Amino acid sequence: QFEEVLRNASKAGALLVIDNLQSGQDLGRRIASEVGCVQVALSNFPWTSPELTNMTEVMKWNARRLARALALAKLRGEVIRLRSELEMWRVATIVSAVIAVALLAAYLRLALRLRRR
Repeated sequence: QFEEVLRNASKAGALLVIDNLQSGQDLGRRIASEVGCVQVALSNFPWTSPELTNMTEVMKWNARRLARALALAKLRGEVIRLRSELEMWRVATIVSAVIAVALLAAYLRLALRLRRR
């Protein structure tokens, strides 16, 4: 079952793993780590933190946590995109250097041939 959850989450491009704070976060953290997404735990009850004095405060707290988690997921996506772009430029630089060396060698051979004449 766990492997199926990982496959489905990866295939769907999951951004978040949402846990219930009162039920524990270990499994959600593990799934998020394996899939490469953000784990966030939400609460169902007031008084799980001193500022959560009623359900309205709990809902606002959950909304803030979700917003932060989504912002983090967006940043992670940007980091992945930038790493991919960086790798493309790294490869392009290596290829360009190889071409430059090959052209330099060809020009040197041509210059030596012309000099011998």
